[in-house]
Amino acid sequence: MNKQLISRVKLFFLKELNTEPLLISSPGRINLIGEHTDYNKGLVFPASIDKYIISGFAKNEKNYCRIFALDLDESFDIDLDKLTKVGLGSWKNYVIGVLWGIKEKGLSLRNFDLVFSGNIPIGAGISSSAAVENSIVFGLNELFDLGLTKDEMLHISVQAEHNFAGVKCGIMDQFTNLNGSKGNALFLNCNDMSFEEIPIVLNDTQLLLINTNVKHQLSASPFNIRKKECSSGYKVLKNKFAELVSLSDASLVQLEVVKGELPDITYNRC
Repeated sequence: MNKQLISRVKLFFLKELNTEPLLISSPGRINLIGEHTDYNKGLVFPASIDKYIISGFAKNEKNYCRIFALDLDESFDIDLDKLTKVGLGSWKNYVIGVLWGIKEKGLSLRNFDLVFSGNIPIGAGISSSAAVENSIVFGLNELFDLGLTKDEMLHISVQAEHNFAGVKCGIMDQFTNLNGSKGNALFLNCNDMSFEEIPIVLNDTQLLLINTNVKHQLSASPFNIRKKECSSGYKVLKNKFAELVSLSDASLVQLEVVKGELPDITYNRC
């Protein structure tokens, strides 16, 4: 399927845009242990998967950039000097947010064409948005020789989620996309971004990743509310235990000490 995606993007470039593209393959991810702990700066255990976004890039000589989402059969043109957020929930915000983040770093972009297609199910919880964002920042870094580090690219993609897609996510999705490797999961500390590659040796066991076709869109879900609830709980804990760096550092004993100061829903989240 990856070869089919590559062929689809490349063929579009050759037939419709009459040029050869730079191609970037960007994977989705699963998380084996640690739900809702990444934005609380805790430990997670994710891995990249063999589902991808394939993005093609080429410089153009126009006065604007052309963006094509082949799977949605949608496209739009964008002026690099007029980067503004569009309606909440639009895929265009992932593109615009990344471009804005690159320009915020004082880096210069020229006009380009971008075409992408993928086999990561949208809204299935395996990070299609992070795959799109990272493919864009990674591809433009290569196309224009921007000199961005992986950490800088990660930051740009995360800020695109926060400021343009409206999702106050942690770093796990983008980090796994940039650092995952075949046969390994990542034991990742989301506080200091230290990680260790852990080989996944399953022998006769298999992990099944099942698409239930229940769609979720984080920007329109209780995700941001849950993050706020966790943050408010951490503030109460921090007031009592100054040494705590994050909610994930708190012990159950410490949580019980402040239980009476927390609404039930906040206590349950913590």
